[in-house]
Amino acid sequence: MGLTFATTAKGAIPLHVVDQEGLDGWITAQPGGVAVWLRAAGFTAGLGKVLLVPGEDGGLAMAVVGYGDAEARARGRFHLAAAAAALPEGVYRFEGLPEERAEEEALGWLLAGYVFDRYRAQTVPGAPLVATDGVDAARLEAITAGE
Repeated sequence: MGLTFATTAKGAIPLHVVDQEGLDGWITAQPGGVAVWLRAAGFTAGLGKVLLVPGEDGGLAMAVVGYGDAEARARGRFHLAAAAAALPEGVYRFEGLPEERAEEEALGWLLAGYVFDRYRAQTVPGAPLVATDGVDAARLEAITAGE
């Protein structure tokens, strides 16, 4: 994954960010098979919880990450960073993330790609993120490199 954004959005897997307040409405708006899958899996949109959703061909159609509730989000930062390590290899793009939270969550995602491997080999998460509109990718990459 590294400390940079994905170089291309082509073929990026949608990563739907869903909070607990909007979960029922979001599930209802999904196609039948997806809604059934989400309900059967018992997805509750808990903060940082990830659910993979298969497509009709058996491949990964999308992933869903819980964004909890406002009270849970107020207790910390970089809530979606844990999803970077929980997702299988692939390029991802946020869907449904509030615009005012995009830069902070994208920065957290990049920082999650850091591994200290000077003395021992470490596995680098393989889930690069596409920079969403409104995110200053160069600035966030510079911050991450500085850290």
